[in-house]
Amino acid sequence: MLFFGKAIVITLVMLFKKEILSKRRFLFFRDDETKSSELSLETIDYCYAYNKYKIMTNDPELTIIKLFKDKTMQVYTEPVEDYLNKELLFSLKIRRLETVEGKNELIPSKEIAICKLENLGQPSIFKILKWNKIKEYEMDIKDLKENRRLDSLKPFINLKSNYLAEKCNLKDLENIKKSIDNLNKAQAGE
Repeated sequence: MLFFGKAIVITLVMLFKKEILSKRRFLFFRDDETKSSELSLETIDYCYAYNKYKIMTNDPELTIIKLFKDKTMQVYTEPVEDYLNKELLFSLKIRRLETVEGKNELIPSKEIAICKLENLGQPSIFKILKWNKIKEYEMDIKDLKENRRLDSLKPFINLKSNYLAEKCNLKDLENIKKSIDNLNKAQAGE
């Protein structure tokens, strides 16, 4: 079965060799929303990084240590640092105390911001790309921006869900990346 999958990947790469080398695009996926039929190599790289991170780390909630006014934040990333990639997008959320079936529980919020890794280290620095305007979290977002009430809000980040990446298989993505690398090496005469 693995041989059959590799044969399909190699065939697709050979068919779309011109597009790969000139435009860095494949032409075999179709997006109904944009009516576009292109899947770039950057998308393949993102899906690969997404799946590798998710599988190898089990997508933990990463604790935010401190937020700064320049839209950066310190995040504890030691358990996942080998799998972090500057292209991955993360969702910033908080925990709110809510009553569920008569019990008080800390429930994760909706995504209140989108962020990505800026510098890997101890702690790592993430940059907030966009704050989401959610009326029910307005005061909490304001407090986060001012680095207040972190103990009670318990902010954290985890991998932002990506529909396309979820539909991909890590092994297939590895095979596609290897095939493209081999094709590029062959083109370069290596």
